[in-house]
Amino acid sequence: MARTPLVLLWLFGFTASASSQTIRLAESTVPGNCFRVELSLAVSGKLKVQLPGGKAGSESLEAIASHVYTERVESENRAVRYYTKATATSVIAGAKQVRELSAPHRLIVARPPVGVPQHFNPDSPLTREELELVSEHFDSLLLPRLLPGKDVAPGESWKIPDAVAKAACFFEELTVNTLEGKLIDVQNGVAEFAVEGSAEGTELGAAVKVRVTAKGRFDLATKRVVSLTWSQEDDRGQGPASPAAELKATVKLKREALAAEPDELNAAARAKVPAGAIPESLLQLRYTEPAGKYSFLHSRGWHVTGQVGEHLVLRLVENGDWIAQANILSLKPPHGANHMTPAAFKDAIAKQPGWEPAGIAADGELPTGPGRWLYRVAAVGKQDGLAVVQAFFCLSDAAGNQVVVTVIARDDRAAKLGTRDVALVNAIEFPGKK
Repeated sequence: MARTPLVLLWLFGFTASASSQTIRLAESTVPGNCFRVELSLAVSGKLKVQLPGGKAGSESLEAIASHVYTERVESENRAVRYYTKATATSVIAGAKQVRELSAPHRLIVARPPVGVPQHFNPDSPLTREELELVSEHFDSLLLPRLLPGKDVAPGESWKIPDAVAKAACFFEELTVNTLEGKLIDVQNGVAEFAVEGSAEGTELGAAVKVRVTAKGRFDLATKRVVSLTWSQEDDRGQGPASPAAELKATVKLKREALAAEPDELNAAARAKVPAGAIPESLLQLRYTEPAGKYSFLHSRGWHVTGQVGEHLVLRLVENGDWIAQANILSLKPPHGANHMTPAAFKDAIAKQPGWEPAGIAADGELPTGPGRWLYRVAAVGKQDGLAVVQAFFCLSDAAGNQVVVTVIARDDRAAKLGTRDVALVNAIEFPGKK
């Protein structure tokens, strides 16, 4: 009986020693390593909208997404992926929208989403919807960077680097970061860690506040992060290309190291990936009018912000700065003609509501492709009382397809716009043209 307290004391001492034992919580990023990743996302919340009469209102939002891909790591900030599944379904104010990555675009070269996403398909440009599908899920390249990269004991914390917080929260600019990792427990060869805290920054020119609660599992034998549940609450302000919103999102990620390189990511598949700088042509996005009346390639700074009937609205946002707005209207030419006459075009411009011209900067035809006609009137003046520079374009082809494009910029943003309005209009293609 006298030995019992000593035994208990010994066991207590052993347990306390084991619980304070440090482990190395680090994962090496080795080029050529391959993984299989499964991701699910659930989002709920509301979008803040302006109701008729200027009153504030809201619309409910529910969304789910599912992604499955194999990945070959090229560096800490680059991977080649093949998506066997990439889908998202959202319901906003009762209206359902389904997005899916097209078969020709399943091979994706990926980088963590810092600023304008650099994800691309090596064969042809993505659509904006496809870019969002592959660039706006939690990026598995960030998993090793959530770890402290050193020996830690249960209960010990570490700061999540600003660059990692910026990428994980999809900020263009990061202003506040209190995210911390913490080793929770070590059992049965698995270390459980947490990430908690808040971050603030901007995305597409909108102020965003984020609260994160996450838990991950690190396999001690393979020295890999094998799973992560990342929950996030967003308070998003109004931006030039996005509405204000209050959202809750939960990501569940599973990751499995592959012993061999998958066939879909073999050397032949990767041979088409540019070795050096990414060609600008692969970073462009393709937009196609729903009825197929026209399509065009555009830089990633242009965002579609509205479409009502024949009327498409885009905004050019760069580093959070709203530079210009473009309005594209598909318009039938007069009977028996391929396009409006310059006189009729100028008469229509003069009748634009709220437009007070103060001077003409340019007036005449512009070079464009064979069988096409492009006319521009560029002017300075006031639109609804605001000093602006405005360019009006009429583009048509020999088949009688015609669009009228208006590009407007505040006079202090015109220099930043440069000639990108002309490039946008010249990129418009009508049916039958490759």
